[in-house]
Amino acid sequence: MTTKGNTTTAAPSDETALANWDEELARQAAVAAEQEASTGGDYFSLRGGQLKLHGLNLPDNQMAVIILDFIKVNAFYDGPFDAETPQTPLCYALGRDEKTLAPHEQAERPQHEGCAKCPHNQWGSLVVNNVARRGKECRNLRRLLLIPGGSLTGGEHQAPATTDQILQAPMAYLSVPPTSVKIFSTYVTTLNARKLPPRAVYTKVRLLPDTKTVYKLEFTPLGPVPRELIGAMMQRAQEAEALIAHPVPMRNADAGGAPAAAGGGKAAPKGPAKKRKY
Repeated sequence: MTTKGNTTTAAPSDETALANWDEELARQAAVAAEQEASTGGDYFSLRGGQLKLHGLNLPDNQMAVIILDFIKVNAFYDGPFDAETPQTPLCYALGRDEKTLAPHEQAERPQHEGCAKCPHNQWGSLVVNNVARRGKECRNLRRLLLIPGGSLTGGEHQAPATTDQILQAPMAYLSVPPTSVKIFSTYVTTLNARKLPPRAVYTKVRLLPDTKTVYKLEFTPLGPVPRELIGAMMQRAQEAEALIAHPVPMRNADAGGAPAAAGGGKAAPKGPAKKRKY
């Protein structure tokens, strides 16, 4: 501090430090506001075996994406789960470590202190029409947060060419159903053998019919994200990490936390068709 006459003023270094803090606080405020506004977000729909976003069918039931992040989701309903009539789970858990998963603080009616020992999360707990099945009452899913990874035309992959295409790409969520979780886990393990996380790879996600499970998701690598785009991708991945664990946002929601109006739950509002991003 310096004194001039009867006036005390901050030294230039102090003024610079205060200005820097103001700038940092403003930046954090903007991030917090964006995070709150983004809670929920858009979800892809898999209903009827058709991959959709905003009520629009994706060509050939497939898309090229970058999987920025993913977490585990457990969801328990107070009645039979119906994919065609989505609802908020009575109890749900979000996290990365299966051993420490526990009911979310905003869950309507927590069923147990932890998912590992919850009776609804044990094999053989599923009962359909009074008949015990091999599965679980609690649905074990994966919540993925994606951005477009280029286009697929005639089976050919056209990858993003600039950092702006990565930085400005819209995010959307995909809830991987229990019947496709093992497929996704195998995909992640396969990439790990190549020392690549999912976010470092362009992935083709395809929804296919299946005789046992009605439909299933398929994950296929399309090639690594080039080094010149890694910085932009990592910036988006940091955004994704801050957003992906949002709580179930409303009463009428998909199993993975999707608002019914996002990803095909309700009819898309009338008006000009949105340009397809995926």
